Amino acid sequence: MKPQSKIPYVLKQDDQFEYGIIELVNGEAKPSKLGAALTLEAARAALTKQGCDVSAPPQQVGTFEIPPPTASDIKWARKHFRKMREGQKWIVPRTGMVFIKRDGRLELIDFVVPDPVVLPEEMWMTARQLDFAEMSSYFTAAGITVLDCIEGGRVH
Repeated sequence: MKPQSKIPYVLKQDDQFEYGIIELVNGEAKPSKLGAALTLEAARAALTKQGCDVSAPPQQVGTFEIPPPTASDIKWARKHFRKMREGQKWIVPRTGMVFIKRDGRLELIDFVVPDPVVLPEEMWMTARQLDFAEMSSYFTAAGITVLDCIEGGRVH
């Protein structure tokens, strides 16, 4: 089992702030609502009591760390990339990221809504950012260039 990544979140819901944690276990995003508060400060305080680091600015509540890729992660990335044909697309099921193998690299070109949908819509961007960072770390460690063609073509 791989180490867990936890992302504390706070969502503005009408007149209150819902708070909880998204846990990434073996690549699966598992949201867990912990409660609701009347103010952002109260939600952040409740997350802090749960042991979460909420030192980020309010519009970016929560931080996450991607564990370094293991030898098996790197081996998997190399094998998966070798199996892909030039021009072939690959959809990551858990977050709907669409990659294409092009010119010896992996390019993120689109997002689709995964089925079944496992996260509320408000959490998708965070989950996708986490998933992209994790996938990029695997392939980069395997010596494969990963491009985010949706976010301006940054090389990862």
